[in-house]
Amino acid sequence: MINGRDAKGRILKGTVANPQGRPKEYRSFRQQAQAFMDREGIAILLDMARKHDGFAVKLLAEYAYGKPQQFIDLEAVSLVNVTVSFDRALDDGD
Repeated sequence: MINGRDAKGRILKGTVANPQGRPKEYRSFRQQAQAFMDREGIAILLDMARKHDGFAVKLLAEYAYGKPQQFIDLEAVSLVNVTVSFDRALDDGD
């Protein structure tokens, strides 16, 4: 066992893979991005949408109303038959 991993390199149960968490630079960047959006970013995005920028319109619509649901036409989907077979029975130890 090296650094909380087994012989195959898998993380062992109870091991914390990232004990220090996200780097502080990430928090700083995120705070700066949020401050920009609060100050002027939303105004820029709205201006882009008013000029018919498709990306800006889509982004605003998704944040305002959520992404549209996708529906599957079950009549158009062809059904597939699946056969499952078991080669052996599982023991209580498996």
